[in-house]
Amino acid sequence: MLNNIYQHTQEIRDLINNTRKQHALLKNLKFWNQMCSSLDVIGDADLTIDSYLNNDFPNCEGSKYLQVYGVLQALFIQQDAVAHLCESLSISFYLSSHYFKVGLSVDDMLRKGENRIQKYSNRRNN
Repeated sequence: MLNNIYQHTQEIRDLINNTRKQHALLKNLKFWNQMCSSLDVIGDADLTIDSYLNNDFPNCEGSKYLQVYGVLQALFIQQDAVAHLCESLSISFYLSSHYFKVGLSVDDMLRKGENRIQKYSNRRNN
């Protein structure tokens, strides 16, 4: 999981930090800050989820609850950050049962974000 999400967030970071694109995006500082914060939160939450998946489950009852509640909270925060990233890129974002049935994920939403940045940038440069 970490690789795909990391890869997509890094691609978005590379795109938005391109000098010409960054200049256009910085015209709306609110959305620029929202975009950067969202990318940070997506990555941080992914580290949490990856840690949960790749480490042993604790023996202590309290620690079990802490890990389960922690990973659930990380998923919620990550979903929220993706929604805010989409908002900053003017992408419609909603979670429907379709996403869960088909298996679309945060990864898919980040891919859409990359495409949106490319389109936005192409329009601004033409």
